[in-house]
Amino acid sequence: MDILRIRKILENKESELKKRIYSKSLADASKSSIPSDRSFELKQVKKIQEAIERIDLGDYGFCASCDSKIAEDLLLREPEADYCEHCEADENQEISRDSVD
Repeated sequence: MDILRIRKILENKESELKKRIYSKSLADASKSSIPSDRSFELKQVKKIQEAIERIDLGDYGFCASCDSKIAEDLLLREPEADYCEHCEADENQEISRDSVD
């Protein structure tokens, strides 16, 4: 796996998200209205920053839940992924169960 390439992808995604958040902030300020919802973008920026930190610590590419290697094709599709496909599916099932209750 080319960690330098993935790090660059993460840095570019972070930069684009920050630009989007900033432009939304400017648009909201000019409208003098209720600010647009930026929580999704802010969460994404945080996930990206955490992935870059995992690269720096040498922990990148390992599942935060079971410590197994995350599939390279998943990391290429979603470089900020912190769970393997199995644990991500378990997490999504848990969330959907909680939302039903």
